[in-house]
This record gives sequence, C-alpha cells and structure tokens, in this order.
Amino acid sequence: MSFAYNASCILQVIRQNEYNTSSFTYCDQQGTMLSYHGHRIDLAMIKDMVEGQLETYQTHLRRTFFFGEEIPADLLPDFDITKLVDDTQNRSTGYTFLEDPRNGLAKFKESYGKWLLSDDKRRSRFTYHNGTGIFWKPQWAIEFIAAFEALELDLAPGLIFSAGPSARTTEFGRQLLREMPGARRNLGMVLQNVSLNATTDKTSHQRMLDRFVPHIPTREWAYVLLRHLAIFRPFIDYLVRQIYQDDEAVDLRYSFYLWPGISGTMKNQRLKEKLCQITLKYLGQGHGLKFWRNLTTTVLQFGVDEQVNETNRQYYYDVANMHTTSTSVAKYGGNTSNLIGVDSRVTAGCIRVGQNWHKRIGLSSQTIQSLTVSTSPIATISQSSASVIEEIKAFRDQSISAIKASVSEIMAEFSLLYFPPPPRPRTWLPVISNVEVHPSRLVAFRKFMNDPDAHWSCPEQAIFVESIVRGRENVLGVLATGFGKTTTVMFIASAFSPGKSTVVIMPLAALHEDFHERARQYGLKACRWRMDGKFDGFSNIITAAIEDLMQDKFIE
Repeated sequence: MSFAYNASCILQVIRQNEYNTSSFTYCDQQGTMLSYHGHRIDLAMIKDMVEGQLETYQTHLRRTFFFGEEIPADLLPDFDITKLVDDTQNRSTGYTFLEDPRNGLAKFKESYGKWLLSDDKRRSRFTYHNGTGIFWKPQWAIEFIAAFEALELDLAPGLIFSAGPSARTTEFGRQLLREMPGARRNLGMVLQNVSLNATTDKTSHQRMLDRFVPHIPTREWAYVLLRHLAIFRPFIDYLVRQIYQDDEAVDLRYSFYLWPGISGTMKNQRLKEKLCQITLKYLGQGHGLKFWRNLTTTVLQFGVDEQVNETNRQYYYDVANMHTTSTSVAKYGGNTSNLIGVDSRVTAGCIRVGQNWHKRIGLSSQTIQSLTVSTSPIATISQSSASVIEEIKAFRDQSISAIKASVSEIMAEFSLLYFPPPPRPRTWLPVISNVEVHPSRLVAFRKFMNDPDAHWSCPEQAIFVESIVRGRENVLGVLATGFGKTTTVMFIASAFSPGKSTVVIMPLAALHEDFHERARQYGLKACRWRMDGKFDGFSNIITAAIEDLMQDKFIE
C-alpha cells in the first residue's frame, strides 16, 4: 500500500509539471522585457541587481572586516584564474583546489590576521594577554563569526544572480567546499572557470539523481569568491576552532561546507528572505529562488543557442566503437571532462548556457569559452586574408569535410534503422527479463562471497544487482525468504558503493541487530540511525525503522 501511495504521489507531481505553464510573457521582440503577472521586468534591471549586489558586498566587507577603513591592496589580489589547477578526480577527504600547492593560494591564509593585529588599538580591542600568551576575547570572536555569516548572505545571492541558472535553496545552502566521504565537493574549476557545481537532481520523478551541472558566475564575482575563501574564511575557521573546540558538529561544518554556520549550514528560509529583499529593491517585487529559476529558464529559452544543442548531439565516434555514448562515458572515459562518468559535451553546454546568460543581461563575463563539438562546421571567409584564391580553397575543403561528416551521420542512422540488433547471448540463467547481466557481476559476487564457485541464488537476484549497478531508479525486487535479499544489499554496498552509505529500511526492530551482525561478517560497518545524531554517519550500511521516515531530521 505504501508503494502504491508513493507511486500515485509521484505520478501526480509528474502530471502537474506536464501542464505547468510559464508565468512570464515577453513584451518586446528583442526579448529584453518580460511581464510576470502584469509586472514588468527589464533585463537591464537584472544587470543593475548583479552589479549593485557586488557593491553591497564590498561595502559590507569594508564595514565588518575593516571597520570602515579602506581595504589594503595586498588583501585584494587579482588571481590568474586561467592558471588555477584542480584535480577533479581527487576523492581524498578534505581536498579543495584552494589548498592545492600548485595554485599558491596558501600564502594568503594568514594575511588578514596579520593585518588585524598590526595595529595596537585593534590588538588590544580584540585580544588579551594572560601571562602565557595572547588569546582572543570570546565575546568579540562570537560576534565576529556571526557577522561573517551575515556577510555570506550578501555573497551567496550575488553568485546566484550572476551565474543565472541555480540549484535549489536547500542544495545551495548545503554545498561543500571540500571532499567528504561519499559526497563530492561543489566548488571547483571547470574549463578554466570558477564554478559552483550542482550534484543532485530532485526534479519530480527524477529525485535524488546524481548530476554534475556547473554554474558559472561572472569573472568579477569569481574574484570576490576566491578572495572570500582564500583570505577571510581561514581566519574565521581559526576563530571557530578557538571558541568551539569541543563542538565536533561546528568544526565539521566549518571544515567541509561552503556556507557553514554555528547552528547549521545556510538555512533555505534565510536565503529566501535575503533574495526577496534584493529582488524587491531592484525588480520591484520580492521573490525567492523558485521564481529566479523560472525567470532564468524563460530568458535563456528566448533565442536558443544552437551551438549548445550541437555540442550535445550523439558522438558517432562511439557508434563506430560499437557502444553508446553513455557506455563510453561510464566504462572507457573517452568523453569525460570534470568528473568520472560526466560527458564533456554536457559540461561544455552548461558553461555556454552561463555565458549566454551573461550576454543576455549585458554583463561583462570574461569567462573562458567552453568546448564545442560540431558535426556540421560552418565555414566563414575572413576579410583579412591576403589571397582570395586561398580563402576559396579553404572554404571548399571545409565544405567537403562538412558534407562527408553529414553523409557519415546519415549512413550511421540508416544502419541503426535497417540492421537489426544481434541476438541476445544464451546464458545459464533463464530468460525472465530483457536485462542482460554482465559477466563481471558474477566475478565480483564470488570475490565478495570469498567463494570461487558461488552462484546467484536465483535469476532475479542477478537482474536486481545489474539494475542497481546500471543506475536504474525505483527498482522493486520481490524475492522469497532465503533467496538472497540481504546478501544482495550487502554485496552492492561493498562492491559498488565505496565511500557511500546504503540506507536500509526495516519493518521490525528485532531485525536490526541481526542485520548488523551479518554485515560485520562481510567486513562492513553497520549502525542504526538515531534522531539524536549519535551514530556513525560514515557506516557502509545505516538501518532505519519505518517510523523514522516521518522525522524531519531523517530527511535532512
């Protein structure tokens, strides 16, 4: 019954989305003015909002961190963003490109603290000497940390507005600065641009689907973010460790999260309120991030960028190698760019979407141009060529190449239409599904069981494993008692979910300890979820009772 109820709720959401119409209409042929329920919004107003918020942040920074004084030039460095490196495949806990020694940003780590203590009046105001050393005054330190949280509430909207498309408020507030076990960091360098990468898709029926979607702010806001994190954030982290040295939860937030806080990461309600204040000031109406996501979608759909569409078309190199693009990305890495399993065309397309946003609202982006992959290149004749004859020859050669590429595409499409796929190979498993189980699954299963002669207990067990490994969603497996449900869950958690936690919902409390004991026999860490948070959140398997699903803390 619960499955049927959940399915009906999801279907209702899908149907609502199918009939959802845009709340925006264009008021001019150039696409520079929109109407939102009769309220006019000019793209120039959005540009003023992005630039005005940058000035607001700078004013707030000068007032809070520099007490109204001018900011010293050495604390406003110009980073060469194009030379910053990022090890996108590094999954080491705590990694961030900001501390990669090749970037040399560590030299700014103590610069603000040194400036603060360089003046005798400031030093006596904020510190005291107890005979053994210098200590920060706790009351001032706590107020300063709180002021830093308020400063970040001016920084975050500027990044959102300048980047255009954005993650939801809940995902944005929980974005990671560093790698965590089982969770990828959200801040990174993507195609020589500073990027806030969304990694979770919660859209209606595709909830909790792993993605990699870069959101690129303008170069001005990228500089602001880098200075914020390389110069001022280290000092705040230091104060937090001094004042809250016995609070592991606070230390964890300030160590790993992009938007930390004493009581929790950036709250979606506070971010929504801040967004409403800013949009009311510049757009005439207060709106949250849902409105903003709808607005950016409408603006970017006006005059669709054909190069983005061209970039994301099927690669026929993959067809020539007898596999699909998804297989190439997942198994061979031929089209990866910034993350294992991420298609470089999708990444490049997202970058171009951000650049198109900057262009539409008239911002000076200065972002690095993304990669483009065009199967039908369009040749143009340069007016500065010294020889018209040579230009015509070059144009001819490019045209011939384009024609050949088009013919090759058409032949590949016809081959897929008129040549049937080969028959499915015969295996010892009875044919009960159109899912073909890869032989490597059995090899991995035997290694997990520590038995070279181990076999699947039933065909359904193998198909269940294959479906999960391929990333299919909402897989319903119904197996009788003793047919390997528990073993399957532990096998997947061990072999295919390294660094992640597998959550298992169990109906009876008496089953938890038995399940934990079996997990330990397989060399896995297992624990039970508790509302007070006193459990190992990095366990391979976390069990929970059905009633736990109703708790807000469990959902968080």
